[in-house]
Amino acid sequence: MMTPFFFYIKIKWNSVADIRMLNFFLYSTLWLMAWSLITVIVYHRDKRHAEQGRWRIEEFRLHALAIFGGWPGAYIAQRLLKHKLKHKFQKETKAIIVAWILGLISVWYFIFVGDATQGMGL
Repeated sequence: MMTPFFFYIKIKWNSVADIRMLNFFLYSTLWLMAWSLITVIVYHRDKRHAEQGRWRIEEFRLHALAIFGGWPGAYIAQRLLKHKLKHKFQKETKAIIVAWILGLISVWYFIFVGDATQGMGL
């Protein structure tokens, strides 16, 4: 049995902020992975419904999944399944992706960089 690679990584913890940053990264990654998996499954189901001529999943629901954190899964599913590639839907999905990335950067900045400047009188 192989040992996972992360057991070989030795991290020197300098402060509580390092642990908080790692927790933020891990929880954000787990959140995005879980919602992405759900989103890929829903896109796959919608693609099969489209091929069979059955009731489709509303675009509103697909966008809601992307907004909750499934935007990586939505992007991957659209490319792999060649599904929902019309121009308007792509613009909306890309806008959600940009909003999520800016939001994550903002949260990271205000949590970690904001803490660093508090004791400096800035």
